[in-house]
Amino acid sequence: MQGTSSPSSLELGRLDGRPDDPGRERDELIETEDLARYLWAARIAKGREVLDAGCGGGYGLGVFAEAGASRVLGFDLDPRAVERAASRSSEVTEALLADVTDLPFASGSFDLITCFEVVELVADRSRALDELRRVLRSDGHLVIGVRNEATNELGDRRPLSNGELSRLLDERFERVELYGQYEWLGTVIQPFQRNAPQAWADLDNTTHRDSSLASADADFVLAVASPTSELPVLATLSMLSSPLQRRWWNEQLADLQARNEQLAVAARRVEEVERLVESLTERLEHAELAHGQIADLQGHLREAEDIIRTFESSLLGRVGRLLYHLRINPH
Repeated sequence: MQGTSSPSSLELGRLDGRPDDPGRERDELIETEDLARYLWAARIAKGREVLDAGCGGGYGLGVFAEAGASRVLGFDLDPRAVERAASRSSEVTEALLADVTDLPFASGSFDLITCFEVVELVADRSRALDELRRVLRSDGHLVIGVRNEATNELGDRRPLSNGELSRLLDERFERVELYGQYEWLGTVIQPFQRNAPQAWADLDNTTHRDSSLASADADFVLAVASPTSELPVLATLSMLSSPLQRRWWNEQLADLQARNEQLAVAARRVEEVERLVESLTERLEHAELAHGQIADLQGHLREAEDIIRTFESSLLGRVGRLLYHLRINPH
């Protein structure tokens, strides 16, 4: 791809943190995934007017400019993001504040529109896609991507399945082609397939792929769509992140394992406490029962004592009367 075959200068604007920066290694993989999508879409940006919907900090604008786009305009709903994007502006790039459901552009203004991880945040997805379709020229191309519902839990976001994204696009575009982005130690974008090859890295950082293993659905669903024009064939793109990623993920896995072990110990302790509470509860129930029985026995004892006292009183009375008669009639 002209202008993007050597992305190092583009990466420096975004991936310029030192290895010892807090969170640097974690962010780097995410940024690699984002940058890969822009480099992938930029293959068809030369000489075209490009709109980046939800441009964030704007490093995608630089990718399109370097790829030879005649004009690049990005917008976002976050004023701070727009301010950062504007600071990266060049002769052909511009950033502004706008809402994807109400775009301030005339119909048919752009040849190429990119929209990554935006639709998940919008309550009215249909309105957003209608607006993107409106400002796209009839022979233009929309490159859109969403987090896949099958592999992501995004909290306040609402990820889409590849089927849902395909349905929404088919309702508005004559031609639609789906792609999948797979998150490994780097990132890969390729034509969408249900059973994609898995990848892993040995300790010596050698990367392997095994097409005989069926993996889960793509982490990120991408699509290229056009109202009337033939769709371009975008070849597979692979992009690896820093080697420090391996160390960072190992640390995360070790930390996760330690946390799991702590949770297992805590779970066993909880079970022991639950058994102890159950035992004490049973003993308390027995004690309460015994206390009730003791109260009953004490009541019976008082009744017996009353009977004995009554009997003793009666017996003493009889003995007294007998002695009295004996004294009166000694013979």
